Amino acid sequence: MNTNTDFKIIFFDGDCSLCNQFVQFVIARDPNGMFRFAPLGGKTSVQYNIQAPRDTNQLWTTIVYFDPQTNQTLSHSNAALAVITKLGFPYSLLKISYIIPKFIRDFFYRLVSKNRYKIWGDKSNCRLPTEEEAKRILH
Repeated sequence: MNTNTDFKIIFFDGDCSLCNQFVQFVIARDPNGMFRFAPLGGKTSVQYNIQAPRDTNQLWTTIVYFDPQTNQTLSHSNAALAVITKLGFPYSLLKISYIIPKFIRDFFYRLVSKNRYKIWGDKSNCRLPTEEEAKRILH
């Protein structure tokens, strides 16, 4: 696992099953530990000044990508694409998705985000992280 401070942080809705599945997807495809994970609204999000909507009905930003080295913050479809395309081949091929205008990508992102609890449920059905995975979870 990557032990230096050159990592990216994925902030996610910790109560959302889809978001937790996304985190598990990334962990399984990130053997070098490039990514760390923190809940939106947790201590780490406050430390890095990542804003999470207070009203869960408006929580359309379910994934926020943050690079502490460059201070770059991405949300919505840009965050999801930034994460996925950094996972290497074949996921890097999804960079082609950037040709789709952001307002169209974000429309579909918000559509899924607004309905994620109805479709995927909440975190009550998520698995616990392994000891190694737990080291990558920030609070």
